Amino acid sequence: MACTGSYAHPFDYGVIFMCETIESGIVTAGAASSDLVDAAKDFGVLGVEVGAPVYNPTTGIYGYVTVVAGDTITTSTALWTLGDAYQIVYMNAEQVATVQTYLRIGAGDITVALMAVGAQNCSISCADAFVRNLNVVLAAVKHACPCERPNLTENARMQFLQWSTEVLRNIWTGELELCDGETGSNFPAVGIAQQAWTAWRAAEIVLDSLLDDTV
Repeated sequence: MACTGSYAHPFDYGVIFMCETIESGIVTAGAASSDLVDAAKDFGVLGVEVGAPVYNPTTGIYGYVTVVAGDTITTSTALWTLGDAYQIVYMNAEQVATVQTYLRIGAGDITVALMAVGAQNCSISCADAFVRNLNVVLAAVKHACPCERPNLTENARMQFLQWSTEVLRNIWTGELELCDGETGSNFPAVGIAQQAWTAWRAAEIVLDSLLDDTV
């Protein structure tokens, strides 16, 4: 596991927070090609843009749209074969770049927590989806990615913050073990955490913490 980069793909962000809508379908032609063909669609008319995140759920491969031409889009990385399913998030290249930046920022919290227990280089393939989800939540909610997403209520935002803070604490203490083949003493759960929206609120949280420690 590298100490840089992110654990999630912009496609994951788009799916979890539904930045726009998702276009999906089945490939109608091709064999191990970077060209995704769906004879029932005109991707240009639908509004698919170059740079949009794309995912092949049949193979589990992610990529980005590089060319849009009628019923065919060319993608990076992902290869398409007749009968493969596809999913595309309606995001443009600018939005994707913004999401990538905030995913990297959010990944720092996860990496530091893993480093605390010497697990930054372990394999987390079995917990991959969970870590992707955590990375997306940290990027969108804690670090407030300014890209398009649903308007979260204050209560929903707090619930996301509570969950992610508790998960990070569990990773940090070793209660939640993400490495393949290991089992921690806890499991992902929603906990309670205070969040500072202003400098004054931050001071209150520190004071509360000190008072709790003295009880």
